[in-house]
Amino acid sequence: MTAQARITPYVATTVAEAAALLDIHRATLSDFLRDHPFFDETPGGRKKFTAGHIALLKEAYYKCRSPETKQALSAFEEANERVASEPRGRKTYIYFAHCAATNLMKIGVSDDPLRRIEDLTKKTGLALALYHVTEGSFTEEKRLHEQFSSLRREGEYFAYEGALKDYVEAL
Repeated sequence: MTAQARITPYVATTVAEAAALLDIHRATLSDFLRDHPFFDETPGGRKKFTAGHIALLKEAYYKCRSPETKQALSAFEEANERVASEPRGRKTYIYFAHCAATNLMKIGVSDDPLRRIEDLTKKTGLALALYHVTEGSFTEEKRLHEQFSSLRREGEYFAYEGALKDYVEAL
């Protein structure tokens, strides 16, 4: 192996290459990917796809074209969730941040929770206090959102009371 050769887990580094592997038109794949995080953006704006991404895209794309729309959407969401929970080379953390002014608790996931809380505080103008951080994935965050769905007020913000308060205080 030469000094310039490198091993990469990516089988396609452009949408056109991925479309060729999927045997669909590039524009069709671009449209399909527009709102779905099946790929990483690199600093140059290029996309990169692992063999796993290609397999999941193929499964979701062809099921979404079938007449069983409900089943297709479910398959697409499952595929999207599997890709989101794949390791991406960095640790992610689930965090609980409280806003005293509204008594809402944000349940989020980030690779840098402290920076995320600072950004949210600047964006909303409301002070958020970080209550707890634990290593976790988007899948675990989604499970927590479902667990406390009856307390959801807006987006990822939940009323800090009852079962959620008991859960956080037990951490």
